[in-house]
Amino acid sequence: MTPSPTATSSPTASATCLNVPPGKNGYLPPEACNAILFYVPSLAAAILFCVLYGLTSGIHIVQAVLYKKKYAWVVIMGGTWELLAFVFRALLTRNQASDTWDTLYTVFFLLAPIWINAFLYMTIGRMLYYYHPDRRIFRISARRFGVIFVCLDIVAFVVQAAGAIMTTNQGGGSIVLDGIHIYMGGIGLQEVFILCFTGLTIQLHRMLIQLEKRGEQSDKLASGPIPWRWLFYSTYFALVMITIRIIFRIAQYAKGYEVNNPV
Repeated sequence: MTPSPTATSSPTASATCLNVPPGKNGYLPPEACNAILFYVPSLAAAILFCVLYGLTSGIHIVQAVLYKKKYAWVVIMGGTWELLAFVFRALLTRNQASDTWDTLYTVFFLLAPIWINAFLYMTIGRMLYYYHPDRRIFRISARRFGVIFVCLDIVAFVVQAAGAIMTTNQGGGSIVLDGIHIYMGGIGLQEVFILCFTGLTIQLHRMLIQLEKRGEQSDKLASGPIPWRWLFYSTYFALVMITIRIIFRIAQYAKGYEVNNPV
């Protein structure tokens, strides 16, 4: 977008940026002094994801009530945070110079996946408890399994939250850069925990297959409403999606948060 001078206002240059009057919906080009976004956000895309996350969160709420799974509040929280993120995103598309909408969108969007991660940890911990007769894996009891990984998830959450909040600092400069580095460290920690968790999940999967082959599986394993393997497949899929997101974020922020960032 190239600003057009008018009789009442015209862009003026400073040492590092241009003073440009806001355009439609508050849009400011990347070279403007008060620019928040480096692109024009899509209202249609924001609404689409609001609908998708609203539907999935609603479905999880219904399932949690029908199957009486109180711990499902964790995944519901994740879906709700994603929904809120895109509500704020939609509002941001109508007021692209709003620091408030940008901050709320950024924080909720960056932190929501942590809830999904925690739900996966808790789900596999319950599968270990209900499906395996020993209720332990590598000397880790089923009860400890979930607690350990949820605690690790909280550590990653705190680090990412600190970094995400710092990236919204309007002072810019070194504070934002430090925030990006802290956030990258947080998602790096999250990925380390995911890899450890994935290894244990694969081992549990193998153990249950062996029990089934020997005809020693529990009644719950044999009589579930859906084949137990599908619970593992869906977990693997979610872990892969989270890992792809982490890799993308690391690649994105490794180049810095500037307009010339190709990612």
